[in-house]
Amino acid sequence: MNSHALVPLIATIAYIPLLVILLANRPWDKKQKLFLLFIIPAVTWSITDVLFRGDYLMDQKILLVRIGICMGLWMGIQYHYFLLSFYKSKSVKIPFVYLVLIIAIVLASLGYIPRGVEKIPDGLNVQYGVAMLSLVLVIFFVGGRDLLYIWRRRKSSEDPMERNQLTYLLLGVCILIFFASTIFFPAAGEYPLAHFGNLLNGAILTYVVVRHRLLDVRIIIRRFLVTGGLYIIGITCWLLIVLLLQRIFSFYIDSTQLAFFIGIAIPIIIIFTYRLRPLWQRWVGRTFLGEAYHSRGQLFDFISEIYDVTTLEQFGNQLVSLIARSVAAETTCLFLPQHEIGEGDFIARFSYPSVEDNPLSRVKLRRSSPVVTWLRRESRVLYRRYVETVPEFQGLWQSEKEYIQLSDVAMFLPLINRREIVAILAVGGKRDGKIYNVEDVDLMESIAKRVAASMEKEYLHERLEEQERELRLINRLIRLITSSLNIQGIFKGFINELKDLVDVDGASIALIEDDMLRFLALSVPPDSPWRVDEKVPIKGTAIEIMLAKKELLYEPDLAAHKKFWPQTSHLSQGAHSIVYLPMIVKDEITGCLVVASKRLNAYSPKQIKLLEQLTLQIATPIENLRLYATAEQRALLDE
Repeated sequence: MNSHALVPLIATIAYIPLLVILLANRPWDKKQKLFLLFIIPAVTWSITDVLFRGDYLMDQKILLVRIGICMGLWMGIQYHYFLLSFYKSKSVKIPFVYLVLIIAIVLASLGYIPRGVEKIPDGLNVQYGVAMLSLVLVIFFVGGRDLLYIWRRRKSSEDPMERNQLTYLLLGVCILIFFASTIFFPAAGEYPLAHFGNLLNGAILTYVVVRHRLLDVRIIIRRFLVTGGLYIIGITCWLLIVLLLQRIFSFYIDSTQLAFFIGIAIPIIIIFTYRLRPLWQRWVGRTFLGEAYHSRGQLFDFISEIYDVTTLEQFGNQLVSLIARSVAAETTCLFLPQHEIGEGDFIARFSYPSVEDNPLSRVKLRRSSPVVTWLRRESRVLYRRYVETVPEFQGLWQSEKEYIQLSDVAMFLPLINRREIVAILAVGGKRDGKIYNVEDVDLMESIAKRVAASMEKEYLHERLEEQERELRLINRLIRLITSSLNIQGIFKGFINELKDLVDVDGASIALIEDDMLRFLALSVPPDSPWRVDEKVPIKGTAIEIMLAKKELLYEPDLAAHKKFWPQTSHLSQGAHSIVYLPMIVKDEITGCLVVASKRLNAYSPKQIKLLEQLTLQIATPIENLRLYATAEQRALLDE
């Protein structure tokens, strides 16, 4: 085998790992089938060239070069259709480019391709001819068109993995076209230069397939500078010193002196690199990352000291702030469950910048939302482009879609611990308008995995403290309500304590007496039409519906629809939200606690649940007070 056959042989070997990986990952989708159809002629083209340039089949060289030319053109055509699958979703109905291959086969059969093969001292030289070069120009035109569309696809893609994948494909195509174009040069048929392109393209495609999470080219350059930059500087400086000494003292460097200089240089360069590496790494990091480099250092320090964080508030605020500054995100927001982990919708708790300035804080994710379902199932980042295009997300509520669009969410990342979503991190676009690269996404995913368990711990700790605080408050309210027979006298203090739990601008306790309501206690504005011990008919009130359904009734916006006659009075006093809570004793509704607020949608499901718990606790003491009062009145009448 001569040296000219070595390059196509290595190119053949370069495609073998791709073929093995492809055969091991069946069944194939459309893109994988097209890739296989590209690998077959690529390998065949190189094998044919090995046989042609080697000392094999000496009397069949013309046939081998004709087969090689057809295989090379077929490879170019298949590569075109493989690249087409990256920017065009629909299949090509009529593959016109195959006409080039058909024409090449016909011309090769008739002896027009190649024009000739001549023997030279170093091997064989192929004279391709005008017909062959014309066909190659057609393939180059189609390849240039593919480059343009893939470049446009890359610019519009929001997925950093896809963007990097397209970058490497562009690089491979450019290399392949450059080396293939050498056939237009004089005496180009003597050397297998086109197979250099095939070899490099095969190496790039192997890297693309093996490394599913491809590195950005800038990241590769930065890592190379960090690891190899100092060695290059050290070796260069040492060579300059040696050359300078040689110029000054005019001595000849023989093998002994060269070994001496190398023996001295190695430990000096290693020490030089070791000493300067931290400073050099910081300089390279600041050069490539700018302000984000310092923020990433703070983020890693925060993660390493995460167990020293004492409150969920501190944990959440620092986390969203450091992540936003580390990836240059314009906005970030952390969503936590409204109730317990595994229950309730996800609402915005921590955001950067503050809640008032952050459009992400307006987003609310239902637990049944397709977004939450996808994040729980896939346990990985969800890009906004998927939410807008994948059919699975058509089930999103219109309000959710609008909030996601208006808030400019770029991606959602789940924080998962023990197969349950602890929190969801929403990240807006980058401050400079660019798209997140793979390193940014990897950093956020890595942080999300590392903090999930600690986030759950802090969340449960906060919930436990909150429940203890609520329990203490409810116990105080129960003690207060049972401290006197005069409920109206202590009701003001009761409401003041209740304001620590929920927003209250008016409240009342009404007892049910046949078909009438009697106000046992009131905390209302002075211009209210109702008074203590006054009776009003139940019919036409919200309490009538509450009695019929035997459950609480919440009206978040009284002005939205007027269904009950007391609503006019409520609105005139400024109330906009009102909740009716039944007092149940021995499975019977004996009365109602009414709580009102001047704010719209004033009460969350959690607050309503607390009010319901409080109402159940005070129902029996109030009923006992009523029975006592009734017995006392009867005793007075008997006297």
